[in-house]
Amino acid sequence: MTQLCLPLFSKLEIKKVRNRIKTRRHRRKDREHCREQERLRRNKNLEHFREYQRTWYKSNPERMREKRKRSRQKNPEHIKEYRRQWRQKHRDKCAEYERRYRQNHREVTNKTRKQWYSKNQEHWRELRRRYKERHPDIVRAGKQRYVKNKRRYLGFIPLNQYSEGLEGHHVDKVHVVYIPKLLHESIYHNVWNGHGMKAINAKAFEFLAQQSLTVPLLEIACIATS
Repeated sequence: MTQLCLPLFSKLEIKKVRNRIKTRRHRRKDREHCREQERLRRNKNLEHFREYQRTWYKSNPERMREKRKRSRQKNPEHIKEYRRQWRQKHRDKCAEYERRYRQNHREVTNKTRKQWYSKNQEHWRELRRRYKERHPDIVRAGKQRYVKNKRRYLGFIPLNQYSEGLEGHHVDKVHVVYIPKLLHESIYHNVWNGHGMKAINAKAFEFLAQQSLTVPLLEIACIATS
């Protein structure tokens, strides 16, 4: 009897294998053309392709993490550049996300910010200096708003009369002395924490002593000692 030699694969399966081999060879020879064709095919069926990607990502989270990790290790500069460009295009979205994150994680944000400031003091000063040089109008307007908001809680009882070239100086949180602008700016002082107030108040009362005053000396002495 003659034994029949049955084929291991059918003709259809052999044809499929051959087609796969041809496709791989073609892709190796002309990768750019194949990528362009694939991109056009995706654009035609964009919604279907996105839905397929979502389902695949959900069903294969571990493989996706590993794939992203390998991609970050192979192309760190490309990923940085891509993220930078994305942030520039979506500045409003990034700002809104950061604002919500700071509101929901205030303690973590404050702790991280303090640590960064303590480690990068020189860098922070340089950033502030460059910002002031680039945006002088914004910085000036911010200072004016800050001063106005704080002066709302200060009283205003002048101890002498105003004349041209003088500025109002708070010797305390209620009383004001008009002194020359150069004298007012000669000593840094802060009425809220008391820094430099003794020195600038001494100069202010010296200027008052040289003027013809209508304020009783007892009241000036009380303010000076307070």
